[in-house]
Amino acid sequence: MSSDDSDLAAFVYDIKSKLNYRKKQYKEALIFCKRAIGFSKNNSKAKNIFLLNIEDIHKKLKKAKESKTSQSPHTTMSTPLSVPKSQPDEDKEIIDQQINLLKTINENFKKMDLDETTCLNTITDHLERFISLLNSHSNEISSNTKLTHEYSQFKQFIANYMESNNTESKISGMSFEQTNQYIKLMNLSMQLPPTELIINYHFTRARLYLFSEVENRKKEALDHYNCAVEKANAFWPTERAKIYFLRALFYTDSNDFDKALLDLELARSLKDPFLSFPIQMAYDTLKEIIEEFKNTPLIDFLKKSRDALEQDHHKAIQYLRVFLYGITKHKKQLSHSEFKKELDTTKKAFEKCTETLLKQLKEEDEKSEASEKIKANIFSTLTYLLELSSDDPDLAAFISDIKSKLHYRKKQYKESLAYCKKAIDLSQNSKAKNIFLLNLEDLNKKLS
Repeated sequence: MSSDDSDLAAFVYDIKSKLNYRKKQYKEALIFCKRAIGFSKNNSKAKNIFLLNIEDIHKKLKKAKESKTSQSPHTTMSTPLSVPKSQPDEDKEIIDQQINLLKTINENFKKMDLDETTCLNTITDHLERFISLLNSHSNEISSNTKLTHEYSQFKQFIANYMESNNTESKISGMSFEQTNQYIKLMNLSMQLPPTELIINYHFTRARLYLFSEVENRKKEALDHYNCAVEKANAFWPTERAKIYFLRALFYTDSNDFDKALLDLELARSLKDPFLSFPIQMAYDTLKEIIEEFKNTPLIDFLKKSRDALEQDHHKAIQYLRVFLYGITKHKKQLSHSEFKKELDTTKKAFEKCTETLLKQLKEEDEKSEASEKIKANIFSTLTYLLELSSDDPDLAAFISDIKSKLHYRKKQYKESLAYCKKAIDLSQNSKAKNIFLLNLEDLNKKLS
């Protein structure tokens, strides 16, 4: 419950700190107290209390250290077998375990292309054990050079993995198992000491909400974008331009151009040396689109979209997005018969285009660059057709059928079956429904 609530996370860490303090485990209490301070930002009163607590813990640690050094150096004789491990030996053993766990995690990230499912299982299993050791012992990661090195590598690997698996085609093409593994990995990463990874987490989590299911869950996605903005503003100001830019792209893809423009203006004002050019380009493009919208009848964007479909798929989608932006402002126009006719013609054109892309995909190697480009075009088409399917069950059935076929191609038969059943439930066209039923029969054979 605390993934989107930093003050609740701070409260949790404060309670953990107090429990350790009660058992006179001052090193552990110190770690959790530091985390409470790191997370607490909206409640200055609570933060001041945590700062007083940390001062008290430091005093207790100092007193314990002085008490240890003043003790008599005499020791009792015992056999080698009964000699307990000294504290330094115990600490070294724990650190070695942490290093080995991180090494295994990093090696599996390197082998991810060979068997992603097995590697992800190994990574999440070892990461859980690493977090458990980190929480139960008081060593700081920075206290050991090798541990720091392995941990830095791990952070880079997980950031790269999130970045390379946050596109629409990658997420939409995941099996249910892969999606769940991915979410588990990200949730575990949030239990580590706070770093800028939290920005990647919220961004990727937002995109998972958008693309991992047929139903777009835009509200949950936006919540994660907002949380990323909040965290960047509070802890990582260098990430602010990036996250405003990413939220602007979300608003653009959601056809909310006005909010997108506001975020792009904020991103521009921060003058990020690495992102200034793409931010400015996105800003100029959006300004042009809004200007064109003001000077063009809304119905013309449907015609423009169809005209561009064969030559420039990206441009066709852009015109369709402008239309979707426009109908939020001029919903009454949809009731006009001419408007409805143009809209139905556009839907059919995009359906036909999607079927053509699916045929092209069958001729390409699964992991080729051409295949990725075709899949990106298919998924972007489905995203915007979905927006037009709220009062068109046959279009919704068509979308589910295409998703079913895409999963079938990857031998993800369970996922394919789920979408096929959905297509059958939605379809009101008896001819299409019979085809879906034949597909279902074939899928049941594959699964058995």
